Amino acid sequence: MTYRTLLVQAAPGASSVSAASRATELASRTGALVRGIVAGWLGITVAGAGELIDGTTTATLLRDFEAARELAATQFRTIVADRGIETDLRQFDAPATEILIAHSSAADLTIVGRPGEDGEVSSFRVELDDLLLRAAGPVMLAGPELLTDRLQIVIGWRETRECARAMFGALPLLKLASRVELLRVVTDEGSPARERAYQDALGYLRRHEIAVVPAEVALDGLTVAKRLLRETERREASVLVVGAYGHARLREWVLGGVTRELLNERTDLSILFAH
Repeated sequence: MTYRTLLVQAAPGASSVSAASRATELASRTGALVRGIVAGWLGITVAGAGELIDGTTTATLLRDFEAARELAATQFRTIVADRGIETDLRQFDAPATEILIAHSSAADLTIVGRPGEDGEVSSFRVELDDLLLRAAGPVMLAGPELLTDRLQIVIGWRETRECARAMFGALPLLKLASRVELLRVVTDEGSPARERAYQDALGYLRRHEIAVVPAEVALDGLTVAKRLLRETERREASVLVVGAYGHARLREWVLGGVTRELLNERTDLSILFAH
């Protein structure tokens, strides 16, 4: 089992450089096709309460949009050039989130950059909540950390469907790692059923010939998300694998949750999610 098609958002800015770079590193080791998606949408051309934008401003917006789209395409081509990998670049005048969701059904992994980084253009922005919930497969939020030959990965374990799907979707990546830890954050006394589920997960990974190491930490006053990030960074790992939205999305929006906090925290890690 390996990755054969990697879907990557190509957009202006540093975050998409990280996404294309991580995709290129994975493709170099797996032989996967890297399919770049340049998708952007200006949206409405009306400002305020029915006040039309004058022709000059509209022309400027269109000119800037076309320049940003060309920059995104050039940026992608430059990153993947001369790497000995198969690539494909597609361009659309449509919202990036919808295009990535539509194309995710023919990809093993979708890779996007972390929003809000330098050079981001709002017309190309991805709605990460929608992408995580509606993509056909796992989604990697790419960080600037390289996926080297000494790749180390932490799986944030919880006995949920979403975590199991993330672990399954990450299998080709886990097989490339020099070290994998199945990390559980202890939030209560646990139960025999939880312990059995954890041991089953360890056995599942080992039967896939992944030399996984069990690990356990306490919250010690931190949230689950902060503890996962801190432990992953402390272990000098480059990737954290987690399930996304184990609770209803509305509940996480109102009360907060691990997924939302991981999306909002600043980190150099790449995080692989699955819902």
